[in-house]
Amino acid sequence: MTTDLPLYEAARRHVAGIEWKQDQRFVCYKRCSAAKAHVLVARPRGDSAGRLPEAWPVLLYRDREKAGTIEAATLAGALGLADAWITDQLVALQRKATWPDAGIS
Repeated sequence: MTTDLPLYEAARRHVAGIEWKQDQRFVCYKRCSAAKAHVLVARPRGDSAGRLPEAWPVLLYRDREKAGTIEAATLAGALGLADAWITDQLVALQRKATWPDAGIS
């Protein structure tokens, strides 16, 4: 698996270079056309007591279809999880292109 490190590092740098964009409905979003993936960081629901949110929802999309939802304790954590997920999607596509018969999905 040491050969995967350069591939992962290249993917991580590619994803890190993609700018987060703001949206009215969501806190922010990021798209990576190379990975065929995008993520949305949703606004956490606050309570009437004005306490900080317990979780920041991160909506994951692959090929324009919802792939799942994860939650983070902080906004910074949500952004980090989103970047890591897109990076993993990009690495998986690169592996599939490199070794199409390996059965990696």
